[in-house]
Amino acid sequence: MARLPYTPRTLSLFHNRNYRLLFFGFITIQGGLTFQLVTPIFWVQEHADDDVQVLLVGVLSAVRGVAMIGFGLYGGSLADRIDRRRLLLSTQSLAVLVGLGTVALVATAGGGAGAMAGLFVLIFFSAGLWAIDGPTRQSMVPDIVGADDAPRGVALAASGTWIVTTITILAVGFVIDGLGFTGAFAFVAVLQIVALTTLIPMRYRRGDSLPDSPNQQAGLRAGVRFTWRHPVLRSLVGVSVLMTALAMPAISGLGPTWVTTIVGASFSEFGLIASVWGLGALVASLVLTRYGRIQSMGVVFAGSALLFATGFLIFGLDDTVIFAVAGNAAVGSGLIATQITGVALIARIAPPELRGRVTSLLLLDRALAQLLALPIAAIAQGVGLTTLFPILGAICVGTVVVLLLAPHPGVWRRPLAGAASPATAEGG
Repeated sequence: MARLPYTPRTLSLFHNRNYRLLFFGFITIQGGLTFQLVTPIFWVQEHADDDVQVLLVGVLSAVRGVAMIGFGLYGGSLADRIDRRRLLLSTQSLAVLVGLGTVALVATAGGGAGAMAGLFVLIFFSAGLWAIDGPTRQSMVPDIVGADDAPRGVALAASGTWIVTTITILAVGFVIDGLGFTGAFAFVAVLQIVALTTLIPMRYRRGDSLPDSPNQQAGLRAGVRFTWRHPVLRSLVGVSVLMTALAMPAISGLGPTWVTTIVGASFSEFGLIASVWGLGALVASLVLTRYGRIQSMGVVFAGSALLFATGFLIFGLDDTVIFAVAGNAAVGSGLIATQITGVALIARIAPPELRGRVTSLLLLDRALAQLLALPIAAIAQGVGLTTLFPILGAICVGTVVVLLLAPHPGVWRRPLAGAASPATAEGG
């Protein structure tokens, strides 16, 4: 009897049809997200007066933050209560409509105050829908592949998304230079349509993996209560939220402005510099895909948080390209590693009927990062980016060290007590 070709355990996840579809949805959404984050920033820079340019970029990020908090927290509750595939079908259909509306606005409305206000409204709904999409998709990974393979499933999806991110970060400046802002937003709309098509043939059903439980009807409070009572989850969410609340408003909201105004790069050169973020994230996700083990995820999370904070400090220390590149690499690898290990720990600890809500708390850091970009941008408008960035970097490193080492120095080395029983993996 002929032996079948050997397939590495991680890649064998692709034998599962539902995981394949979810994976391609992940990478398609991520490709559009890069353009959604960067293109509006450059559009505002092009159409705003110099004396309010940085401030309006902060307003743009704050609009995203408000939407992500408002939609995201309750999105986790929805993901735990109703069929997750149907929820994604609804949100993705709305995202397509928002994407097409953005294309029409940018193509016809010019760059006046009305167009800017309209764009901000569309960005609000786009960010809100994405905030529901994220924890819902992440919660589906353990349901489909099982809790034991969840770390590999999350890491493999992250590897794919960061390959796409690296390509799209590299491409976004060239697309804007070549096709204009209308072409860049049209590219987002096309990817939203593709992401919708990946959900239609999926056979995933909520009842396949989630048992009946009173937690399904308990609302967001049940997820908060469970997280607070578990020492690993409490520290995990606390570090993630406070770490990125300090650094991400600057590096994601104002980072493109820093690179194009302080470092002096063009839109196309920005793509080359920012692509290093994606390369760092890709390397980290590939390493975790191959070597990540659930027993060591806490240690990896702690080290990744420190790497992220140090990368942000390096990014803002100097206005040269080499510091921007080195900082981007460290931030990208540290950020994705904390996200992968965080979701893997949640999959192991939280029961399936609470997983969406706990994951939405972990992803709250992204919402706070966008929301806090406005006050940080207001400060930067007054004191200057070159003064503010090094100060924020030093505070971020100090805060992460204190949060990791002072309250519970052994929390990351403890075995995972109270872990949820593995879900039953679906066949392909």
